[in-house]
Amino acid sequence: MGAGWKQDEAEAFGYDWPDAPDRLRRMEETVEVCQALWTGSDVDYDGDYYQLDGADGRPHPVQDPYPPIMIGGGGEQFTLRIAAKHADTWNYWGDLEMLRGKLDVLRDHCETYGTDFDAIEKSWFARCVIRETEAAVEELLDAIPRFRPENFEDDEFHLVGTPEQVAADIERYREAGFEEIVLEFVDFPDTTGPELFAEEVAPQFD
Repeated sequence: MGAGWKQDEAEAFGYDWPDAPDRLRRMEETVEVCQALWTGSDVDYDGDYYQLDGADGRPHPVQDPYPPIMIGGGGEQFTLRIAAKHADTWNYWGDLEMLRGKLDVLRDHCETYGTDFDAIEKSWFARCVIRETEAAVEELLDAIPRFRPENFEDDEFHLVGTPEQVAADIERYREAGFEEIVLEFVDFPDTTGPELFAEEVAPQFD
């Protein structure tokens, strides 16, 4: 769950676009409402955005106590606080130095709520440009120069290179405490990237 980020897309579908703190407070209430409905049969909730009066959430999910909740985002005042309070998994993207700082903030919020920091799965999102050889990587980057490392914006990082190079970068994130990676292959709908990753990179992290 996240508070949204793509304003033009939301407005194209006719949705209002409140400021970030308002969206985040609404998201937190959404999490609380879902948790209550997934576990209760006579649920009252009196929030700023949602009100329930004896709502029945049955049938409940098969997961105990409810489906795992992933909170996405890196805002240090709101999003990471919500993640510390409610998340089973926290997901964000970016370069490792910046993410280490986010982990420190998440740890501080966990201390505030008495949450076990280590119990929250750390998840990292990245786009991936992968080919068997460096020459093939360069050929692909000629078509999508946006993903050349020298064109990355501040605090941005993606997986670009051969299987050996990509695996080495993933290992750096794993050593920092990230347990899951969510990938987007930029050569879609070509399946070369995901097939190569599945065959030569993923088995190194079983």
